[in-house]
Amino acid sequence: ILLQKCFFVASNGEILIDAETCRRIIDTVTHPLRDASKQELHDGCISFLAQIMPVICSDGRLTELHRALFGTLFDFSVHNVVSEHLSEDTLWEATTAWQDALSGEDIELDGQLLARCVNTIDERLAALAGRADQADILVLLERVAELTAKLIACATESHKHDRPKRYQRIDAMLRELFEKRTVELQRQTDET
Repeated sequence: ILLQKCFFVASNGEILIDAETCRRIIDTVTHPLRDASKQELHDGCISFLAQIMPVICSDGRLTELHRALFGTLFDFSVHNVVSEHLSEDTLWEATTAWQDALSGEDIELDGQLLARCVNTIDERLAALAGRADQADILVLLERVAELTAKLIACATESHKHDRPKRYQRIDAMLRELFEKRTVELQRQTDET
């Protein structure tokens, strides 16, 4: 709670702490998420990051930081499932945070960010395809499909009154996703 107070917004619309301090706090909180041996910290860390996402997005000084935070939340949502160390509520919180940032147009899914998201989805699909334990594979694939659909829906929501433009954007996103997988499969075929 004390750490969250650092992210209060002043009357001028800026966070009370400077951009570098924000970045260092977020880097510190994000670090355990990359370490499988620290799973017991994942729930608290991702919850904190999800809660500060709207604040980070509202501060114009932090554009690169909110893009990185979006990527972290999206990656986490795609690669993780409910477990003894991660509650359903926290996973929902992380997913909702990146969705709200896209839907609210706080962040634009430009080419670079789209490529990162497509890469995350592709990595997850490849990991699932290589699993020896196939018991829950359909549930996990369904989750990736659901998150992909949410990404596309939220990223194109700003064009909801311009259907041709929205459909064009959806087509481009799906093309990027499928071409990435096709190129990877072709590369693997060529290696064998």
